[in-house]
Amino acid sequence: MRECGNAPDRYAAKWRLARLLYEHDWDRQRIIDLFSVIDWMMALPDELQRTLWNELEELERTKRMPYITSVERFGIEKGIRIGEQRGEQRGEQRGAANLLLRLIERRFGPPDAATRERIRASDPDTLLNWSERILDAKTLDEVLH
Repeated sequence: MRECGNAPDRYAAKWRLARLLYEHDWDRQRIIDLFSVIDWMMALPDELQRTLWNELEELERTKRMPYITSVERFGIEKGIRIGEQRGEQRGEQRGAANLLLRLIERRFGPPDAATRERIRASDPDTLLNWSERILDAKTLDEVLH
């Protein structure tokens, strides 16, 4: 498809396809299923995606058959934000675990596989607690217990 590299052209093509879905008077689920494929194949930058959502919302009002309700859209956006936050938290947790493992190795020698796994699976608060203990601990057991 020639629109692939150009976001404004991709937006225009996606908008045309969305309108065609509504013009066929298909049921809501069929529109959602087909638009999901279109959405996946023709990703847009955030700004254009928001513009498209606004256009779809107006189309929904005129057709009285929503592709996705405002409540659903807000829920999706909230889910995306939470997912991003969790991704950041997982990244922070991985970084804290890796730092603690380096400190343990430097202070007590390489930890065994079970200890490595335990540290990698631990929550950020536990990792912080262990990281503070390593400053005064004389053994690895004192750090982890």
